[in-house]
Amino acid sequence: MKKYLSYITSGIILILLGLLFVLAPNAVVKIGVIAFGVYNIVEAVTALVTSYKFKGMGGIIRFNMVKTLINLIISILVVYFAAIAPGTAVASWVVWLIALNLLFAGLSEVIESWMIKKNGFTELFYYGPSGWLYIVFALLMFIFPNFINSTLLLVLGVIVITSGVFVILWSIKLWSVMRSFKKEEKIAEAEWSEKK
Repeated sequence: MKKYLSYITSGIILILLGLLFVLAPNAVVKIGVIAFGVYNIVEAVTALVTSYKFKGMGGIIRFNMVKTLINLIISILVVYFAAIAPGTAVASWVVWLIALNLLFAGLSEVIESWMIKKNGFTELFYYGPSGWLYIVFALLMFIFPNFINSTLLLVLGVIVITSGVFVILWSIKLWSVMRSFKKEEKIAEAEWSEKK
């Protein structure tokens, strides 16, 4: 249960951070982009450690490790370039880096969702929609970089809020699936021990 509470806590933090981006955009442009990058760096390092523990499991884990390494590099670049930008001005190339990061993350989530469903885990349906949302926002950032640069935190706020909601929903669904699995496992063990 503690593992799922950490996911829910991460989702709540994402929602609060997203609300801050939406409600106070001019005051947190630089800090918001840096926080977004730092969050992605922490998430990438955590995902790398987790993926490394399960590296022998094959395709989806290796795919996740490569995706996470690329995400880590892009996130480090976002933090660096946002930190050196003067004042609250965030340069257009930071917008392009964030768009690239979102596009890559979205494509990765869609592919991972497909791989998860292909392996028979159809209960985890909350994972894919956020990937499509990332792709849409990334395409908007590529098409309208100047507009996005002026409204960057609004876009990031919506993305972060949506991601937080998806993380919470996904963790609750995962917890529910695992709880029912453990219940069925206990019943099967009890029936098996009765047969002995």
